[in-house]
Amino acid sequence: MEKESILIVDDDIQVLESYERGLKEDNYNIKAVKSGEEALEEIKEKKYNLILLDIVMTGVNGLQVLEETKKLSPETVVILISGYGTIETTIEALRKDAIDFIVKPCDKEELKFRVKKALERQQLGIKAKESEIYQKMSEILGAVAHELNNPLTVITGNVDLLTMDLPDDHPMFEQLLDITISAERMAATINKMREIRGIERKQYTNDSKIIDIQKSSEYTKPDAKTVLVVDYEETITSIISKFLTLNDYNVGTAKSGFEAIEMIKSKNYSVVILDVSMPGVDGYETLQKMNEYYTNKRTRIPATIMYTGYDVENILQKCKEIGAYNALHKPARLNILLETVKQAEEYVRK
Repeated sequence: MEKESILIVDDDIQVLESYERGLKEDNYNIKAVKSGEEALEEIKEKKYNLILLDIVMTGVNGLQVLEETKKLSPETVVILISGYGTIETTIEALRKDAIDFIVKPCDKEELKFRVKKALERQQLGIKAKESEIYQKMSEILGAVAHELNNPLTVITGNVDLLTMDLPDDHPMFEQLLDITISAERMAATINKMREIRGIERKQYTNDSKIIDIQKSSEYTKPDAKTVLVVDYEETITSIISKFLTLNDYNVGTAKSGFEAIEMIKSKNYSVVILDVSMPGVDGYETLQKMNEYYTNKRTRIPATIMYTGYDVENILQKCKEIGAYNALHKPARLNILLETVKQAEEYVRK
């Protein structure tokens, strides 16, 4: 592993050579120059991990070099040194973003210690910045995946609807198959984006204790084969509604949490398919309010399937805590959604 590079700047040749000899003992890559002008030339040509910099020099002084260094290479750490240590000088040095201030004379061991600590702090700063950049990239990837998953849900859902009763020899069957393959390739690309984000894949387990608690004879069973689909994307609710209706379900739709909360007052739904990310009242708050309403009515709460274009793995625990039955990632093929709905209704009505 290559050692850190250090630039030493001092117009006192004896001090310059002393510092250079001492730091070379720790195998740093050292460059020593005897003026601020030479230092400026160096930092324009090369990025150093650390600069050990005398303040008082003829011509370009240390504070000027410090300012230019922070413009050209903000991650470079600078230790200022001076034989005229005052509180004012120290404050000025730190204000200009020096990492440390050493007063001459400084013995070899103290110098080596201060340099080591400064470089450690530099690495911590770099890691923190990398972590921040990674977090921002992760958030962007998550948002992009979500925005892609919604139209993919529409595409795959419409294809599933079109091919339900279509014979294999129909002239449109091959084109629809091509659309499905392309959509699956897009979904695979989104999964790769999720892998870049380091998402750990987990399996949702149907162990919602809130539903279990209500499975006593004191609670009214929900209406059979009734499903409420809640998603701010009306095209998605329309596709799911058509498909479930064709499979003999009585389906209601809502495009917001507010609307869903009003709709449950007129029907005891057995299953709710609920989008997590909605403007206004999100899926979590909607589910909590629905659970409270049904509980107060002494009716079993619906088996809720949380539906999201974001990473399901990140919401599993929260879904369980608020009493969801299951969680699905968009785009889910309609046959998978149907099977999940069947299991959910069986679970809540048995």
